[in-house]
Amino acid sequence: MIHIHRSHRRLPRRLLLAASLVLLPAGSLWAQQDPHELFQQGMRAFRDGNLEEAQSKFRQVVSLDPSRDDALKLFTESQDALIELMVEGGEFQTFAEEILAASAAAGREALRDPEAASELAQACLTGSASSRQQAIFRLSRFGPFGAQPLVRELAAPNEDRRFAAVYALSRLGSSVLAPLTVAATSDDARVRQGAMMALSQMDDERVHSLMAHIAASDSDGQNRQMAMSFGGDPNSAGALAMEQGWKYYNQDAAGGMAGVENHGVMWTIDGASLEPYDVPRATVPLEMAKAEFLRALGYGVAEASVGLSMVYGTELAVLAAEMERGNADVEDAYFAQRRAALTLPQASMDQALLQAMDRGDVATSEALIGLMAGPGLVNFSGLSAAVSSSIPSLRFAAANALAGAGDASPAVVQALAEAVSLEALRMVHVVDTDPARAQALSAALSSMGIVVVSGMDGADALVNLARAPYADAFVLADPLPDFYARRIVKEIRRRDDLSEVPIFVYGNEETGDIDGAEVVESLTAEDLVGGLGAWGSERQSFMNTAAAAADSLARLATAQASSVASVSDSLGSAIQREDAVSVPVMGALSAVGYAAQLDALMGVVGNIDRSMEARAAAANAVAGILARNAGTMVDAGVLEAAMNSDDRNLSMAAARALGMMGGNHMAASVAPQG
Repeated sequence: MIHIHRSHRRLPRRLLLAASLVLLPAGSLWAQQDPHELFQQGMRAFRDGNLEEAQSKFRQVVSLDPSRDDALKLFTESQDALIELMVEGGEFQTFAEEILAASAAAGREALRDPEAASELAQACLTGSASSRQQAIFRLSRFGPFGAQPLVRELAAPNEDRRFAAVYALSRLGSSVLAPLTVAATSDDARVRQGAMMALSQMDDERVHSLMAHIAASDSDGQNRQMAMSFGGDPNSAGALAMEQGWKYYNQDAAGGMAGVENHGVMWTIDGASLEPYDVPRATVPLEMAKAEFLRALGYGVAEASVGLSMVYGTELAVLAAEMERGNADVEDAYFAQRRAALTLPQASMDQALLQAMDRGDVATSEALIGLMAGPGLVNFSGLSAAVSSSIPSLRFAAANALAGAGDASPAVVQALAEAVSLEALRMVHVVDTDPARAQALSAALSSMGIVVVSGMDGADALVNLARAPYADAFVLADPLPDFYARRIVKEIRRRDDLSEVPIFVYGNEETGDIDGAEVVESLTAEDLVGGLGAWGSERQSFMNTAAAAADSLARLATAQASSVASVSDSLGSAIQREDAVSVPVMGALSAVGYAAQLDALMGVVGNIDRSMEARAAAANAVAGILARNAGTMVDAGVLEAAMNSDDRNLSMAAARALGMMGGNHMAASVAPQG
């Protein structure tokens, strides 16, 4: 079972303010009940100290499944009350964030209209103070894309326009932090200075690392001095970059990137020309973390390469999941990340693997193992831990990597033998706030050979969802510490490949029906497994795992037969599998097989429905076993028929087996054969 631990910090007020920048006209009202009245009842109970009654009313609001426009209306009428609830924390904060998330959904669709944004930007630079403020407010609805035209003005020859642009950018606030941090790396000193000045006015802890970096290394002395005046400590640049990198990677509530801020874009800067480019949303905070770790590496912080290993491993997992879902556009990015990661010290990847396993991040762990496998493998601590993991996929991947380095220890050989029989693994995500209930279900599922990805809150669920290439079922508690289950269900159903996956929700009295999920009071492993669908085509990865394990055992059996002999029964059970598995398995049996397996192998030799490659491999296995078991006999007629095959590999293998059995010599002449 996989556990993910994370600290739960209250969201900064900037996120609530960010949502207010994307407000749209109110839409429909809920038809069944008046959510506004329910909300007011809940607030009255909350302020009277009747917290259970308040909780019940707020749950009823959520059970009505507010649309974005409905939530926006509630948001616009109740911002102060929502702030009260966020300050209170617990489920009250969860409720406030639920309304915030629904109302801020429009932020993910922030306008990307360069002409309209440019027109508004011009209005931010001229006119009365009042008209400028109105223009800035209207530009804020473009989210980070509102920064583009203003950044261009940071290089304007007119100083007044530059300062007006700085002011407007500072008023746009944290919604433009991402593009401004990139603008602060421009090759134009004026652009760097303007971006820094705007960032300095934001009450956002994520700016501290950048200010220290500018103070330490900007090529312009005036910029360095200004950064120090803004609190940038040049002596702390490396340490702050590491700290901020982990906040982005961990999606820290206060210092990371919240979902409402993530528009699925990264930014480039050329002089004063700021341009976005689309990337999978899950990679955005990872790229932000990568930039910080690279900066720390530049300051000589050795552990930065561990952070980079974690980032690359996670990005590979995310991009692999995208490709599994049919997104071929990310293939080049995938191989670019893989190539870059391979240039990191192997010891750093080894330490990252240990961290990823400790975090319960299976997808990242598997990606790191894949990076470490290959020539020159010398760091084993992470792989040695992985081969003993309770997670089958980690066990198999680590065993293959270690076998490639010549490790034929019992743990490695046993894991490979288990993998050879692998046809597919089920994966179930369990996100539950009741540890005993979660542990009982997870243990029961694990005993059935099902991989359980376990989390404790909605953030865990969303992170695992983004990183997992597939899932067979989800089990969610309602409410979770940070989200109601209803919201997680919606996120799951956004993925086409998960549209039919069973979702079970442990409900409460106010949960109500949830579209796309089954609300239950209790759930057994047997009930869950009974509701699982058919295997999907994406499970080719399991065939690949079994085939890789078979190849590894074949190589080990040739070099260290005594170490592999203990799993010969497992190998024998795979003789009838697909060629990708059975052919190397029979290669291993040629070195470690025993007489009782000859009948099954001879059945393959004589089976004209099997491929020539498989029949030849079986004949070679027969030859190897006969060589170790003098006097043992098999059906010579089957071997003679195979010897006369037009396939030369099969013919030679059958002839070898006949010779090992000590049968009659079958002579041949150099004269033409009639």
